[in-house]
Order: sequence, then C-alpha cells, then structure tokens
Amino acid sequence: MLRLRFIWRKIPMIALPPLFNCKPSHIAGRAGLFMLVAAVVPFWHSAAAGIDTTVRIATINSICNLLQAHFLDPSMRGLDWNAECISAKAAVQTIGDNEQRFQEIATSLPAKLKTSHTAYYPPDDAMLAILYSVYGELDYLKATTDVRGGAPELRGSGIFAVRIGDRDFIDQILDDSPAQKAGLREGDEIVAAGSAVFSAYWPGLKSAPIRQETTVQFRRRPDGPVEGKTLPLISGDALSVLAEATTASARLIERHGAKIGYLRGWTMLTREAAGGPAQAMQAAIYGKFADADAVILDARGKIGGGGMDILDVYFGPRTSLSWKGRGDDRWIDQKSMRPNVPLVIIVDGHTRSAAEVMAHVAKHQRRALLVGSRTAGAASGGSLFPLPDGGGLYIAVAALRSYGEVLEGKGVEPDILVERSLPYADGADPQLERAIEEATRLARRN
Repeated sequence: MLRLRFIWRKIPMIALPPLFNCKPSHIAGRAGLFMLVAAVVPFWHSAAAGIDTTVRIATINSICNLLQAHFLDPSMRGLDWNAECISAKAAVQTIGDNEQRFQEIATSLPAKLKTSHTAYYPPDDAMLAILYSVYGELDYLKATTDVRGGAPELRGSGIFAVRIGDRDFIDQILDDSPAQKAGLREGDEIVAAGSAVFSAYWPGLKSAPIRQETTVQFRRRPDGPVEGKTLPLISGDALSVLAEATTASARLIERHGAKIGYLRGWTMLTREAAGGPAQAMQAAIYGKFADADAVILDARGKIGGGGMDILDVYFGPRTSLSWKGRGDDRWIDQKSMRPNVPLVIIVDGHTRSAAEVMAHVAKHQRRALLVGSRTAGAASGGSLFPLPDGGGLYIAVAALRSYGEVLEGKGVEPDILVERSLPYADGADPQLERAIEEATRLARRN
C-alpha cells in the first residue's frame, strides 16, 4: 500500500509506509479489537496496585487467543497450541506473586513459535515504548493509551543493555546522550544500572515526583574497579528520541586526506513529525556531507521500519521529482548525493526487519558495500496488541520476501565480514574501523 507523505523541506515524496505497520484492522474486525481494548482497560485499573492471578490468567488467555487468530502460520508451527496454553495457565496458578516468573511464562509462549516480530513485552520494557511510538496512531491503541493517561515514553540515560551469561553489558549508547557525554562505552559491564538503561515509562500512571538523574555503576575489565557516574535522565516519544540521536550522529571523518560522511540510523523509520534517518541524510547532503568523498550509513540501530527512502534520498528518487511553492519563482529539483560518491553500509545483528530489506536491496543492486556481520534474519510483518497486564504482544502477521528471497531466519551476509566482541570492548568498534578503511579506499579510487 502506498501513501503520500510530505517529508522534510516541504519535499513531497511517495514512500512505502513502514513495512511492519500491518494494521490489525486489516486482519480482524474492528469490533473484535475494541472488545479486546474493553477487556484490557478494567484489568489495567485493577492491576495498578499489583498484578493478581486473575489479571495474569487473562493476559495468558489474550496471548493465546491473539496468536491463534493473527500469527502468520495458522498451523502454529505444528505445535499443539491448546496444550501449550493450558500448560502456561496451570503454571501461572502456582507462582504466587512472583512477577519475574510470570513474565518468563508469558515470554515463553510466543517464543515457542520461533519467529521474529513475535514476542511478549512487559509494561516497563523499552521495546514496548518504541512499538507504541510506531503503532500508536492506530485507533484501538489510542483507546488504550487514553485510559492510561498517554502512551509510554522511552526513559533513561541513553543506554540499551544486553545480558550475556549472568552479567549485563552496555550494548548500545545513543549519540549525544548523557551516557555518551559522561564517557561510558559499549562493552562496559553494568554492575548497578539505576534508571540509566532505557525502559518504558508511563507518565499518566505516576503520582510520585519524577526523578531527574540516576547513578550507574560499571566496570571496564572483568577484574577491574567499579566506577560510578551520576547521569541526567531523558524521556520522550521513543521515535523522536531515536531520531534526535540519528541526527546527532552525523559527522565528517577525515582519513588519509579523504572526507567520510557518517550517519547512524538509530531508527530506520522516518516520519515527518518525529524525524529519522532519511531526513537526517537529506539535511547532511545539503550540509555536512556536501563535500564528502564517501558516506557510511551505520544500520546497526534499535528498530527497522524503513530504509528504502534513505536510498532514494542518497541516490535520487526513482522518478524525477521537482516542486514549486507559492513563494518560489522556479522549479526546484530534489537534491541527492553527488554522482559516484560511494556508500558503505554497516550491518550486524541489530540490523533488523525493514533495515535488512534495505541492506539486501542495496547489495542486490550493487549500490553499496556492506561491512560487518550477518543481519538479524528478522524480516516479517508485525502488529502490536495491548494486554491486560499493561504489556504488549507483538505478532508476526505476514511473511516477506526481497527479490524472491526469504530473509526471515537467514539474514543478509555482508560483502566484508567483520565480527565484534562486546564484553569489555572498551568502546572498540572494528566494524566501524573497517567501514572507514573501505570508504577511504573507494573514495581514493574515485
């Protein structure tokens, strides 16, 4: 489905909507969805002071029923789905008030389907804030957030973490975030996170004063000293937070006489109100990248949702496009990067969904050199559904192919393989370093 959007600098563009914004209203009747919301709302109020068994059973029932109704494979990957659901509900009856155990049970159900874009997210999960930001314009989600006093915000000090073994590490740090400014680095072990790691924050449900800062404790070596930093907290619409970090990442890197433009797409989805990488790339072409000899697009972001529009901005639209406003005395052509300026794209396991499609297209058409490691292999079309406990269920509702190739479970192999080890990396980024080397080589060849 195509839709007309008016993007940055008043440039009209025809763009595909986010590949994974498959509206549930296209899949199920609106009446059923609003019945779902009506069921969720009372439970949310009853759960405000603590989740009880009734709410938990209702949540498991919702997960089971929604997956049965909307998951892309009606056979449920050959599982006895009814038996799986009965087992999960029985397990919930035995856990008392153990919230961690409940979340493990809820997480395990969609995980059994072994498909991307199919997961349970508890109410405080950062991904829930991101997905609400992507899908929140849908009527049934608006009805839910209205009751909760608004959509969840992304709140923290700029850190996304990952658990490896029994330890937590800084996986990603947003550009221009408090954590980056304070000198924390990707690969640092998190000893005590405070509130520095991003989470979903529901401002409409909080009565206590909002904290403005937090303390994070970390170390750089397995046997190293524990350091502490007090960091400001940032909060806002998730796509806007990621888009601002994307814009902040744009810079010129000089290497052996070559000027290399660099942009990291923390979100690959661009929206007029929130911004995003296509807007940031367009602005850089007019500004920071005007004299660049090559450009690096770092696609190791936090969410996919787009990317093809970045290629259109860089190489020029697929159709010749000019515009003329009431105050213009001539037609203005949409500006793209100068011809023959090489593009290098960094990919790894963070390159997901529509970002993988973009990388696959760029590689297939030989428009860019891919450097890094294999992409996530998470290329399905998904939708978000609210749950009685205040969490959300992400469901893969459609399978996708690019040039006839299924990327789900397979991913996209880079042209140049560079692996990266995260724990105690001290901020080292061999994938970026190799991308700079290749961009410099291509620039000098031109």
